[in-house]
Amino acid sequence: MAKTSVVMIPDSGSWILWTPTAMVSKVKTPVVREYIQKMESALQTHPRHRGVSANQIEGRARIAPRVCLVQSMPGPWYPKAPVEDTTVMINLEIVERSSELVLGYEGCMSVPVVGLVARSSWIRVCYLGEDGVCVERRVEEALARLSFTRMII
Repeated sequence: MAKTSVVMIPDSGSWILWTPTAMVSKVKTPVVREYIQKMESALQTHPRHRGVSANQIEGRARIAPRVCLVQSMPGPWYPKAPVEDTTVMINLEIVERSSELVLGYEGCMSVPVVGLVARSSWIRVCYLGEDGVCVERRVEEALARLSFTRMII
């Protein structure tokens, strides 16, 4: 698999990181599939990272589709994270969140900085899977942090 280019700050293409992503109306399209493949490649290329959003990937769309990938496994930033397969989240939305905040380390492929950030201890998310099926689930700790971070990128 070819190495995928990731948008970095302050690259000339970093404006796309602040551009809202486009809701996906049809899940099974060549554009969505291409972004998913490039995001999978980016996670393989950057094994310390646990998530990536379509707007972080240099692609052909001027406005990236609202697609992200999250993989959960223990690592330096999330030592107690559960092990789960990589999850494709399309049109991810946070539908509920706890008022309790917890501090945790966050990093980003596009911003070469790691820092402590306060986030909700749990969130309830709704998204379409790669198969187009709607999923609603409550995620906690590392998965909550990863999902929340995908919403703001």
